[in-house]
Amino acid sequence: MSRSLDEVLASGATVVAAWDFLDNDRTTLYLFAVGEAGAKSIAKRTVSIEDHDAMEKHLVARGLRLGATFGSNVFVWAFDDAGYAIWSNSCVVASGERESLSDVREVIRFDAPEDRGHRGVQVIRSSGQRETLVEEHDSAPEDMVTYGVDDLVHDSRWAKYLGLQLATWLAVPFVDQIQPSGRT
Repeated sequence: MSRSLDEVLASGATVVAAWDFLDNDRTTLYLFAVGEAGAKSIAKRTVSIEDHDAMEKHLVARGLRLGATFGSNVFVWAFDDAGYAIWSNSCVVASGERESLSDVREVIRFDAPEDRGHRGVQVIRSSGQRETLVEEHDSAPEDMVTYGVDDLVHDSRWAKYLGLQLATWLAVPFVDQIQPSGRT
């Protein structure tokens, strides 16, 4: 994936520049072609910490949305003036204008106690209604007899970062219902 930004933009694709939150320094930048068929990685760059802000300004000036992803998970997300959008590798999972989430009072990273492979991000509306915004169904807990809460914390890190960014964008609390076991 060594395409230049000009080549990517010339392709006519709608592109989101997504920082990889697996990289704690946020120096890994992916370009994703996004649309109804999901998000497809089309380029990857390493950007020094010193050049991070300048790169963001350059990308925005070129008309790209800034977003995020997490390692090899299937989700890419963007929360900005254009609204919100979450893509998987096969479809648009959720999207809309900020106003459609104006009554959200809390964002939650969740797992289903009866199915540790079912996890994601939910919002709580002012009415008290709980709504799942994005979720995954992973077979790892069924396939691994030793799968525990620490595995769940690890496998659902994408949901923590997505949820934190959404809560920050909405200026509401983030509640993490998935906590490590505390083993040392």
